[in-house]
Amino acid sequence: MTTIHAQVKPSLLSEPTSQPTPEQQVDALCERIALLESTSEDTNALLPLLHEAQALASEAHYQRGLKEVAFLWARWYFLRANYPQAVAHARALHTIALELDDPAYQFRAMNIFGNVQTMIGNYTDALEIFTQFFRLRDIPELRVLRCSVYINIGVIYLQLEQFNQALDNSLRALDYFDDVLPAHRHHVYLNLCDNLAFIYLKLQRGDDARQICERAIDYCEAENIPVPNSLLIMLGKAFQALKDYDRAYELMIQARDVKVGMQGGYWEGFVNLSLGILWAECHDVERAEGHFQAALHYFIQSNTPSEIAQAHEQLYLLYKAHGDMTRALQHCETFHTLNKQLFDDQTDARLKTIQALHDVEKARLERETEFQRSQALRHDLEEREQLIVDLDAYAHSVAHDLKNPLSVIQGAADFLLSFAADADAAQVAKMHSLIHDAAEKSTQIINALLDIAKMRRQEIAPKPVDMARVIEEAIARLNTMLDNRKGQITVEASLPPVLGESTWLEEMWMNLISNGIKYGGTPPQIMISGVQEADGVHFQIRDNGDGMSPSEQKRLFTTFVRLDRHQAQIEGHGLGLSIVKTIIEKLNGKVWLESSGRAGEGAIFHILLPAVPLAEPRY
Repeated sequence: MTTIHAQVKPSLLSEPTSQPTPEQQVDALCERIALLESTSEDTNALLPLLHEAQALASEAHYQRGLKEVAFLWARWYFLRANYPQAVAHARALHTIALELDDPAYQFRAMNIFGNVQTMIGNYTDALEIFTQFFRLRDIPELRVLRCSVYINIGVIYLQLEQFNQALDNSLRALDYFDDVLPAHRHHVYLNLCDNLAFIYLKLQRGDDARQICERAIDYCEAENIPVPNSLLIMLGKAFQALKDYDRAYELMIQARDVKVGMQGGYWEGFVNLSLGILWAECHDVERAEGHFQAALHYFIQSNTPSEIAQAHEQLYLLYKAHGDMTRALQHCETFHTLNKQLFDDQTDARLKTIQALHDVEKARLERETEFQRSQALRHDLEEREQLIVDLDAYAHSVAHDLKNPLSVIQGAADFLLSFAADADAAQVAKMHSLIHDAAEKSTQIINALLDIAKMRRQEIAPKPVDMARVIEEAIARLNTMLDNRKGQITVEASLPPVLGESTWLEEMWMNLISNGIKYGGTPPQIMISGVQEADGVHFQIRDNGDGMSPSEQKRLFTTFVRLDRHQAQIEGHGLGLSIVKTIIEKLNGKVWLESSGRAGEGAIFHILLPAVPLAEPRY
């Protein structure tokens, strides 16, 4: 991730003239904060200075000072992984930058938004934010940031394992390197070369990785700066990819002794892990084992769970490759136990961050509603609040819904990888079945989420739709489910056409009908009718189930919500009716439920959709 740099102003501290103005004091404090942040190890010492600068700027109503202070606060919180506060201050920065028509600081705020989204794994949103940079007004202050923007985009594609796109954007960053400010050139260039070497290795282009590392070393020598040890390790990995193991070993040993760059137990562990992988590739089991054990020792000392898991994984793979299945199984179990704990911890941390971001956004929206009362703005706020509700439900449910099938897949796949040769056919078949069923469930959840996201963003031109034909096609797709439950569907003849989108409406009826089959009586009986009224076409779909209580009806159309009393008996993920509501609202319609909640009396879903004007032909 590219470092977020402050704009350092000329010093005003040394001027021996009259008492400085509040504006000059704010500028001097911001300059001092930026300097201390880059040179001091105790960055908590900046807090009193940040508070003082903010107080002075607020009292003097100094907008440019408030802009700089907001940026420093946002960066301070981002570097400490307090993303909600970073976003809150970045929003303040963006607001002031818009008022001052300052594109450079608008981008600095967007840069923080993008980096936060990247850190919590929202890569699509991060890409959208960073690409907004290219829509800003072209000014010299922004040209110096173009290289860093391409680096950030390249890092996102790296995280997505889309290595060709990562390479393309990283090479574009190299094209704009000459525009980078002199104070940041060394850091940016070495970071970029490191990224490029890593990408080339992922693309199995070892010679290109070697060339970019040697180019970076030449740069260090030309600029009279020390070569960082991480660059030497990367060059060693490039030679390893080229099968020049002796040269790879020399460079890795040299990197371990270089004092510029990473140091301490973590670094020792990283070097030993790299050496172990090198010797394992050379089939030198004894040396590989020694380095992996040393790496494990250093990572345990440094308390780095992810790297501890990597060391166990490499030991497991080493022992397995050479037939020591007892020790392989021991490290395999430890690796997967640690990996599961890491996944759980990362999921929990991400959900907490999402929840905190939700709280920040909710508070901001509540403040906005006090000042923005027009109908258009109120409609916009309602849409945002609905997104917050969906995000809240997502944060509480998606970890459980997706983590379970993924854990099943991982466990079954590991069993097959490690012990398939010793297992009988029934065990192997059981593992295959577990993987298939878990993958299918995960795919259903992900596809449903993608459908909702696509529908919310997509704009369509409504056309006349033959609803009878759409319902017929939806029922045909549900025939197997209907036959298994021995269900019966009655569709009223001569249903009126509507204005809409046929594929969306088929998806709507699929969800409503499958809902009636799942929750209907035994056997389920479903009746569908429709009539044209003054304000549109009114459809009803009635089932013979137990209906829903008033409290259940309040939660009905919320993402990931399923009725508690049906959780154990009926498969699902709580997205179907959310999709229905999204489709109907995008088509300018309405949906509501009528149910007494008494057993056997069923439920009636009402759908109101725009009618086809009489003068318009029907397709």
